[in-house]
Parts: sequence; structure tokens; C-alpha cells
Amino acid sequence: MNNVAITFDTTNCLLRTMYFKGSSLICKDFELDKDCFANNDISPKTFAPLSNISVPTNLVCVLPDDFVACSYIEIPSVAAKKRAESLVRLELSSRFKQIERYKVLLVSKATIDTSKMAYFAYLTDGEQVDGIISAVKHYRFASKKVSFASAMTANALCAIGLICKHENVMFADIKSNYTRVIAIADMIPIGFTTIPYGSDYLFGNSPLIGSAERTTENQDRNNLKRLLRLLEEMRDTLGGKYHIPNISIRLHTAIEVALPKDMLEDYGRIEQIVIKDKLIAENLELFGAMNNKFIGKGLLF
Repeated sequence: MNNVAITFDTTNCLLRTMYFKGSSLICKDFELDKDCFANNDISPKTFAPLSNISVPTNLVCVLPDDFVACSYIEIPSVAAKKRAESLVRLELSSRFKQIERYKVLLVSKATIDTSKMAYFAYLTDGEQVDGIISAVKHYRFASKKVSFASAMTANALCAIGLICKHENVMFADIKSNYTRVIAIADMIPIGFTTIPYGSDYLFGNSPLIGSAERTTENQDRNNLKRLLRLLEEMRDTLGGKYHIPNISIRLHTAIEVALPKDMLEDYGRIEQIVIKDKLIAENLELFGAMNNKFIGKGLLF
């Protein structure tokens, strides 16, 4: 049975969809009301484009990372799984007041040392997720899963073979007008953020630099240096906080641009990822959701 993956581009106010039609991978964007999520105005009408998909399918809704909170939890090492789950839930309840308002999308375990157990828990607004699930019921999908962009991007990178299961990576997915940064350790997203500039600013035309003209090569290099410095700082901060060594930095952009090798070598352990399939390159978070294998445990629905 086919999967249909959907996500929300809140920067550009789009509903984005990906699915297979025969052997062809289809990806389409549909405009959304810019106040749709600000006012929690989610209804079957929001997902009207899904009515064009007539075959029985499983729906995977990929929430943007800015809909999701990541919480790191350490508990004493215990053998009983139920006891560990109880301690994690107790800790979450103490951190998030009115915990019943939240949906726990994913809980991933990471062993820190022999005396402690560590978990990354990812939560989102329960009312918003319930609204989405209620709205898409109108289209009679066989099943409905909810995940989030960083988790599905990690899934895609592993499926394509660009990262190994136990690799530690700081990954920058450079879109046209924003950049998604994800820190991945053992296939677990341990940190993520969105930077409000992308390839338009780094390599080409952008009103952010005060000109409609293409940036000079020197400006391009300076813009890229700022991004590399930020990635280095995030790598060092997260690596130190969670005791994760050897985090490599990888940059990916769907546009064809050769990043300066001398600059990448200057910063060390930084490389450019090239994905030849344009649809996959532009929609990693959706492509990750098209696969039936989900990372971690605890996905709801």
C-alpha cells in the first residue's frame, strides 16, 4: 500500500505533498491561508488537494520542526522497561505543565554511560495534531501517522545511504529562502533549528543583501563563512552537552552550486552532499516519510 506524505512549509505558506503514481514520484505544492496555523483554523478544506489521490493509502503527516519541542532526559539506569517509561513520563510531567495538552511524537533512547539512561522526547501541541488528524479523516486514509521534519530527514539520509546508522552528523539542508539545520546522532535528531536565509542569500539574488544583483564571489564566500561558523558553534555546543564525539558537518543544497573546497577544508570535516534526483533533493523530509521504516519508537497513531 502506498504512502502519501504531507508537510507544511510555514515560511512560504504551502501544503506540500509527495506520493507515487505508478512508478513516478509526484510532488506538488498548494497554497495555504497564511493564518491557518496562527489561528488553529484547520479543517477538511485545508487538505482539499488530497481528494485527488484515489488509491488506498497510508498518510504520513510531517510536522515542521518549529511545531516540535525536544526535551533531553536522564534517568538512573533500570532494567525494567516499564519502570524506565514511568520515570520518563514523570520527568516530562514535571517539565511540561498540563502535559495532557501535548502529544509525544517520538521517544528515542541514547546510552550515555553505564550509570544513566538518556532519552530524547519530542512533543507537539496536541490540539493542533488532533485538528489535523480529524481534518484528514474526511479523505479516508487507511492509516495516519504523525512525525516531524528532522526525524524524517534523518530517515531519508539513511535510506539513500548518505549517512550510516551510527554516524554523528550536523546536516544543513539549504533551501531557497531558509536553511534547516539538524544534528543527528545514531539516527536520533538531538537538535534542530531553522535559519531564515538560504541559497538565495548564500549564492545568488536576495533582497536581504540590499540588491537585486547577484552577489559577487567574495560576498558569496563571506555569507557561506557565516553559515559554517554557526554550524561549527552548534556542533561544539551539542557535542559537549551530550558527550558526542566526531560530529561531521555536511551541507546540502538542491541547486547546482559547487561550494569552495578550500573553504570547506579550512573549517575541517565539512563536505558537500550532492543528491542527483531533484525531487528528492528538494523534499528530503517528505521522502523520508515515504519509507515504511521509522526511526526510534513512540510514534503515535
